[in-house]
Amino acid sequence: KMAMAAISNARRKLPSWYSNFVRHLSMQGSAKTAIEIEKKFVPSEATRDYLKNANDNGECSLIIDTYYDQPNYTLTTNDFWLRRRAKAAIGSFQSLDFCQEAKRVSVNNLQAKFELKYPYGWGRTNHTDADSTIDSYREIDGSHEDVTIAAADLLQSSNLTQLEAFGTIVTLRRTIHIPTTRHMPRLSDASLSLVLDLVAFSPDSDPDLNSLAHDYTIAEAELFLPAEGQREDDQTTLCQAELAAFMQAELGVEPGDTAPGKLLVYLKTRRPEHYQALEKCGLLQQKLG
Repeated sequence: KMAMAAISNARRKLPSWYSNFVRHLSMQGSAKTAIEIEKKFVPSEATRDYLKNANDNGECSLIIDTYYDQPNYTLTTNDFWLRRRAKAAIGSFQSLDFCQEAKRVSVNNLQAKFELKYPYGWGRTNHTDADSTIDSYREIDGSHEDVTIAAADLLQSSNLTQLEAFGTIVTLRRTIHIPTTRHMPRLSDASLSLVLDLVAFSPDSDPDLNSLAHDYTIAEAELFLPAEGQREDDQTTLCQAELAAFMQAELGVEPGDTAPGKLLVYLKTRRPEHYQALEKCGLLQQKLG
C-alpha cells in the first residue's frame, strides 16, 4: 500500500500538460525521446591523453548544426534549443586544429534530423538540479514538425510560426564510448561518452569548410538515459553524482569547473544582442555562475 501511495503521489507531481505531451509523442512514429546529462569543460592534457588511449571505442564525425528561434528569442531564453543536425562519419583526427583537419573532410553522406533539447525539470517548480554545473535535458529527435509541435506544447504557445535560423556551427568531433558497467555499475541502462569538439562558426547554413576558421575547442562528458517515467528523477540525480565523480577521478575535472558551450560562445561573439537577451533573463547566470 505504501508503495502504491508513493507512485500515486509521484504521478500527481507531474504537470497537467505532461501526459498530453507524452501521448502526442507516442503518436509520432519518428520521434524519439531521451534524457541527456552533460558537463562541458576546457580539455586538459589528461582529457587528450584519455582520448588517445581509447582508440578501440572511438569515432570521429562532422556535425553541422543550424539553430532556430523566434525573433523575440522565445525558445532560447527558456533554455530550449531547436536545431537541424547533419552528421557524417569521418577519418580519425591527425591534429587538434580545425583548419588542418577540414582539408581532409568531404561534406558527403550527411544524415540530417531535427532535435529539441529543453530542461529536464521543465514545468515543475519543485525540481532543481543536484549539481548546477551539470546540465540535464530532455531531448526529442524527429521531423521538423515533431520538434516544433513539441516545443509549442511544452511552452503552451501557439505562436511558434516565425522560426528563423540564427546560427550555424560546424564541429569536428572525436567521441569515445565508455562502458558504464566498469565506471558506473549502478547505471547499466545509461550510455556514457566523452567528446572533444573542434569548432568553427559559419556565416551560412551550407558552409564551405575550407573557408572557416578554428573558433573554439571544448570537451564534454555525456550520459544518455532512456525516458522511463517514474524512475527518472532518481536516475537523473544519480547520473549527475556519478558523472561528477567519474570526471574528477579519471580526468581531473573538479565539480566546480565549467566552460561555456559553443553556442553561447557563438552568440557572445557573433550575435551580442541575442546573448544580452539570455543574460537579461538570467539564463547565463544559471549556466555560467
